[in-house]
Amino acid sequence: MVKKNRNLIKTFLTPIFLIFAIIVVRIFKNVRFGYNQVTRLGHFSNDLDIALVKLLKENRKRKTRLMIVTDGAVCNKYLRDLYLRVNTPNLKINFKTGAIYRLFFFYIQEHPRFKSLVIKTNNLCEENYELEGFDTLLHPTEEEVKLFEFWRQSHKGIRTDNPFIILHNRDSAWVPDLEYHDYRDFNPSVFVPIIKKYRNEYNFFRVGKVARTRLCNDYDNVIDMPFENCSEINDVLAHRHSLFFFGSDSGALNLSTSFRKPIAGICYPPTNYGAFRRINSYKLGFIPKKLVHRHSGKPVGLVEMYENKWINFLSSSQYNDAGLDLLVNTNQEISEFFDESLRIFKFSDCSFAQTPEQKEFWSIVEFYESDSGSSKKSVNSCFIGASYLRGNSYLFASS
Repeated sequence: MVKKNRNLIKTFLTPIFLIFAIIVVRIFKNVRFGYNQVTRLGHFSNDLDIALVKLLKENRKRKTRLMIVTDGAVCNKYLRDLYLRVNTPNLKINFKTGAIYRLFFFYIQEHPRFKSLVIKTNNLCEENYELEGFDTLLHPTEEEVKLFEFWRQSHKGIRTDNPFIILHNRDSAWVPDLEYHDYRDFNPSVFVPIIKKYRNEYNFFRVGKVARTRLCNDYDNVIDMPFENCSEINDVLAHRHSLFFFGSDSGALNLSTSFRKPIAGICYPPTNYGAFRRINSYKLGFIPKKLVHRHSGKPVGLVEMYENKWINFLSSSQYNDAGLDLLVNTNQEISEFFDESLRIFKFSDCSFAQTPEQKEFWSIVEFYESDSGSSKKSVNSCFIGASYLRGNSYLFASS
């Protein structure tokens, strides 16, 4: 009973002590606080990256100490160490985990005197445009790079002079009971024609901690990382040592973004175009899944999607309730988009992507998104596969 009372006293007195410490420390330093989902790779890497870039853009002259209160244990300790090393003279980062720190954070977030000290460091993915033109903040040591290179070169059949490309697909092995992720899933077999076609020119990292299905056993230009005992260093540095990312909307994609790698997304959710229109860059492209009426099989165009408010869905049940099905991109669509991504990301050839279909697609999105109160942005947003748009003219139907 005495021990229980001591714990209760500690729980309530610690936030009070921390608040007093804020008042004292702020006399000497500029303190800021944030909250981050470090248990999930995408939120950890991408959200924190955007928050730090925004802080650095403000050009603070006073030294700033940023305390990140976490939702639990970090998903990758090496990634945490890279962020702790962020080499800027006016910014220092700390991570704090535990119920006491969360209680403290939520208290100051609501307190009139202290809430100005809180900055947003979570759910910032729609602000990826902030990263344009800003170099990566993540820098491994020479020794860490050597360890990674030794691991990479230990794989028989890998041609070390060929560049690597990241592959990734979501499936139900990651979090089977987390419903809203399943509408991004697809089978990794869609990658096999690409691996076969480019087996003498490119190597591939298939990234991820867990996966239900092996990618393939027939080609030696692939390192299938979910089925290897990879270290956290290798999990992270595979993204740094790649030409570009090719795969699904995921935490792995966001980690590649933190290393400023180009992104080619496939089998994307077809109802969240608002965020992409704000990224005016050919370093990001995608092709979406097809949205069709379940009973008739008729595909849903952009205008019909917006008019019926079938946008920003977060779960498969929402599609089901609307009588809609999602169709994965065909192997041909994926292969053609991979070839286009190579032309843009490796050879800087963007001419083929500047098509009337591209302009029409983003004009429709801009029309509906600006009506919903979003800020205006050029319709020359990230590119969508040119072959995909030509082969799916239903997207531009008036209703």
